[in-house]
Amino acid sequence: MEDLTKESFDAIVFDGEGTLSSALPWQHLAQKKGVLLEVNNYLSLLSQGEVDSVELFDKLFKLLSPSLNESLELGRLCAERLVQDAKGLLHLFQSLGKQVFLLTQLPEASSVEFAQALGLAENKVFGKQL
Repeated sequence: MEDLTKESFDAIVFDGEGTLSSALPWQHLAQKKGVLLEVNNYLSLLSQGEVDSVELFDKLFKLLSPSLNESLELGRLCAERLVQDAKGLLHLFQSLGKQVFLLTQLPEASSVEFAQALGLAENKVFGKQL
């Protein structure tokens, strides 16, 4: 059996929505704006691998056009709905000397409260620029 202990990674990148938070921020905003069915159709195509994710999230942004206040609301939603032990898992990796990053398709402004809830510095979170 090959010894994999020699391999090491200095950084770990997590996707926020659906991984570290059970929140469904796109659906939440879509419901408020009355376009939930259309957003769910887009996300279904993504989950089936039928559309490019960058292209899809660009369409979602154009459709939903989140304001700064809406972006902040999405960040609070994600922060309030952390999955069990998400913060502990990130802390464990950090205690092992790993850099931990959060990559999200949400607006970067929404990431601040989400990052704080996870115990991550703002400079470790990358989101979409409005």
